[in-house]
Amino acid sequence: MSFKIDLWFPTPIYVADDILSDLENEKISNHFTQISKTIESGGNNWIAKPYNTIGTYDLRESEVYNTLVETVTKHINTFASEYNTTDYFKCKNSWGNISHAGEYQEYHIHAHSTFSAVYYCACPENSGDIVFENPFVDMMEIQNISSDNQLSYQNCTYKAKEKRLIIFRSHLKHMAKPGNNQSPRISFAFNY
Repeated sequence: MSFKIDLWFPTPIYVADDILSDLENEKISNHFTQISKTIESGGNNWIAKPYNTIGTYDLRESEVYNTLVETVTKHINTFASEYNTTDYFKCKNSWGNISHAGEYQEYHIHAHSTFSAVYYCACPENSGDIVFENPFVDMMEIQNISSDNQLSYQNCTYKAKEKRLIIFRSHLKHMAKPGNNQSPRISFAFNY
């Protein structure tokens, strides 16, 4: 018996490690830690309440984050070019997040955007990882799967790793798991 399986309608996720130098990463980490003491938390529609600056502080307001925003934009457009588009994507908004032990972010999407990204600036050991949910609604799930594979996964997890950038289509549901980190995890989010 001869057959093949074609994988149509893939759900791509772009991952790049070490996109900033240690010095640049430390600079933005220190700056965000300082401003978090004076900027009130945003994103008040969440069940979970980790500190974030959604609607209270956009990273593009300070030149301290210029290198980060420019680097993320370059990676966004590299990813977009894999779709064979000639469009150039610009950052629409960005914000920072601080998560302590036990804090999490429930499943959500980034509405009104094409691409979204998260950059992990500070990731102490046991920080909460990011989980993506399968975007396809299965009306009659296949039962009795002995082990998941590329055809049957219902979610996938990426480790929160310092200086890691993860880019995904904005409609893809994702969440941050609770961590057991002893010091704060700092991440930055972007919409394009």
